[in-house]
Amino acid sequence: MLHFDVQEGEPPIAPPPPMEEKTLIMDTDQYQALLASSYQKGGTEEIHKEEVAVLSFMVGGAGEYKLSKKVVNIGKGSFNDIVVGGWLVGKVCASVSQRPTG
Repeated sequence: MLHFDVQEGEPPIAPPPPMEEKTLIMDTDQYQALLASSYQKGGTEEIHKEEVAVLSFMVGGAGEYKLSKKVVNIGKGSFNDIVVGGWLVGKVCASVSQRPTG
């Protein structure tokens, strides 16, 4: 049993406010429109698309691999864009994807 002593003339402790539902539900189209409008507010500067990225071989290879596709798969399977070897490497061990925001 929990007992609180309140001094005479002291107001009683107020109960905590009721919990409110904090979940936000937003339609995908509404979210994308909101996201697009926030990009438009950012400024009117023009973005020039250039070469996004390259992978450089640190050990066991030479040169660089330009990431020109939307998705580049890495693994030991022959169907991968970048084939690597190793006992712990899976058929597909990594994917590099290009996002709309860069």
